[in-house]
Amino acid sequence: MFHQQSITPSSQTTSAASKDELTSLYTSDNRYAGEDCPKTVFPTSYSSVPSSDPSQPPSFIHGVSSQLYRPNGTIQSFVQDGIVTDWDAAERAIDHAFSDRMRLKSLEEYPLLVTEPSWNTKENREKMCEIAFEKWQAPAYYAVDKAVMSS
Repeated sequence: MFHQQSITPSSQTTSAASKDELTSLYTSDNRYAGEDCPKTVFPTSYSSVPSSDPSQPPSFIHGVSSQLYRPNGTIQSFVQDGIVTDWDAAERAIDHAFSDRMRLKSLEEYPLLVTEPSWNTKENREKMCEIAFEKWQAPAYYAVDKAVMSS
C-alpha cells in the first residue's frame, strides 16, 4: 500500500535537513483490480495545523495539499521504513484514499489487497485487517509481501 521513492528536498524544507541530503517520501497508490495504473497517488505525509482556539483539536490535511505552506503547520509522516507508526494518521489517510480520492462509501463490493514490507509486525497486520473489516466492511482482505508482488 505504501511505496518508497527517493526525492531531493526543495528549497522549502520543513526539517533540519540540508539541501544536499536525499529524503524519502512514501506514497500510496490506489487502484481497482485489472487496471494498469493507479487511480490516485498521494504522499503519506500529512500536515497538522493547530487551531486558533486552544480548546479545539488541530486540523489534519492529507494528500498533495498537505505540502502547501501553512503558518504554524507541521508536516509529519505516519510511515517510517515502510512500517506504520501512527495509526490515527494512517486511518485518516485511508479514509482520504477511499472517501475523497476513490469516492467510495464502503468496500462492501471490493475485496482489499494490501502490500506490506517483509519486516512488518504482527500487530500492524492485525490493525490493518481490523480497519479493513470493521471500518470499511471489506468482504475479503489479503496482505501480501512487497517482494512477492515485485517478482
